[in-house]
Amino acid sequence: MEISAKDIKKEFIREAAGTNVYTAVNTCSMELKPGSLTVLKGRSGGGKTTLMNMLAGILKPTEGQILYDGRDIYSMNDDELSEFRNKKTGYVPQGKSAVASLTVRENILLPCMLFGENAEDKADDLIKRFDIENIKNAYPEELSGGELRRMSIARALIREPEILFADEPTGDLDDENTELVFKLLKEQAKMGKTVFVVTHEDTAEEYADKVYLMRGGKLEG
Repeated sequence: MEISAKDIKKEFIREAAGTNVYTAVNTCSMELKPGSLTVLKGRSGGGKTTLMNMLAGILKPTEGQILYDGRDIYSMNDDELSEFRNKKTGYVPQGKSAVASLTVRENILLPCMLFGENAEDKADDLIKRFDIENIKNAYPEELSGGELRRMSIARALIREPEILFADEPTGDLDDENTELVFKLLKEQAKMGKTVFVVTHEDTAEEYADKVYLMRGGKLEG
């Protein structure tokens, strides 16, 4: 599925300052293609996550359009957009996002459990593919950073989305696990998914089909 962002912009009103408007993302356009891994780099606080959340259907732009195969996703009502997002996209958030009371396998199955779907075989396939069979019955507190990240990616893929978003997926990992995570993300792109990664890692460029840079809310690329 192709994503086109056309002249999008995001502003916030700082309530404490009354009418003071903060521009998190300046007017920009970009395209994400199926079968490709697109990387967005930049310093913290530069607007990267805000831009990704607009692309992912989570945060409505102040101006502009986000088109999925030509359809403006923000023209949908909340229920339609939520259903569309749950079916079409997978999201790997920053930091630790596992449910502490669930095992690795249960965490991976969680998105399907919420919709009453039976995905036992899918979960086992992802667990095997991501080489976490030996920890599938472990709890998040028992895992390393790399294991947690692999679990998060597997969970994002359990509903077989066409698009995968990952926000700083290697932020707290060593070099070995950073390389492993980017290899997993690149593999998903090669399988035909549209993959978009926000990161500060220089390593990401080795795996990217396209790289954008963000500075102070301005997109370059």
